[in-house]
Amino acid sequence: MHTPSAVHQDSPYPIEQRIYGGYMILLLRHIHTIFLYDPETSTLHHFGTSKGEYTIMEQFVRAPCGSLLPFSAFAATTKESPLPLRRFIMRLRKKLPEGWAIPCTKSSSAMGGGYRLVPPRTRTGEPSFEQGAEAVGSVLLPPS
Repeated sequence: MHTPSAVHQDSPYPIEQRIYGGYMILLLRHIHTIFLYDPETSTLHHFGTSKGEYTIMEQFVRAPCGSLLPFSAFAATTKESPLPLRRFIMRLRKKLPEGWAIPCTKSSSAMGGGYRLVPPRTRTGEPSFEQGAEAVGSVLLPPS
């Protein structure tokens, strides 16, 4: 299943917009900041990350919701930093809004296990942010 996305290149600082489990996620690479919008509660969460944390979150939200990403998928991130992957994940867990989780799955299979990003609740009917959304700059925001 493909994760809907859009990259807004209009500004000097591109914003990547993705839908993940019914939540809108905005990725601001240039400042390593992530916005999570919950349309059910009309709540916008945001948090800053280190470069490594941002890269890991980016990998999670580009994969289908709840997908298990093998430890090897994060090799490039941990190669550039002296911090082990586990430390990046622990820091991300503390920054995520309540209810979000990053469980570790260990496996004896050839894949060896990995991590997955799990939202508090995954909605099967993905919300349409285009209907009734107002354009603010180059980013679509849900109606208030």
